[in-house]
Amino acid sequence: MLNRAITLFVIFCIFPAAILSPAEKIQHSRLFGTWRLLYRGGYGYSFTFQKNYQSICVIHLNTSAVVFKGIYTFEGDDALRINIYEMKNDASASYPPAGAGFTKTSSTYFVFRASFTGPAASPVLVLIPTRCVIDGRSSDGYFEPEIRLSRSP
Repeated sequence: MLNRAITLFVIFCIFPAAILSPAEKIQHSRLFGTWRLLYRGGYGYSFTFQKNYQSICVIHLNTSAVVFKGIYTFEGDDALRINIYEMKNDASASYPPAGAGFTKTSSTYFVFRASFTGPAASPVLVLIPTRCVIDGRSSDGYFEPEIRLSRSP
């Protein structure tokens, strides 16, 4: 009887907590805000998504950053596309100014498979790059195979 009680306890209490939360479809309303993945040494990524579909993608590279301004759209249930219209290199890696110094781009876009995972209180935005084109050329080396971003306050 005790073994059965322990088994039921493990099945109903511990086992669900040990399983990773399943990935959820990307939802426009949950995407708003800034999402970050920052490593030691000033490397990482920041994505800001606004309600008006504008976005800013920052790739932090130690003491500098590459900043992309764009418009995001959804392709199907799990694809996020950012059409880039301006970009710049900036010496301020932490918080590069988003106002001046940008160069217009053409034929530049990023496509990610996107989903949410983790608990609702602290979701994680998972981006898996599928296509990265800058000025008409493939630039797949800009991103890691999987980027797990946390919501930034």
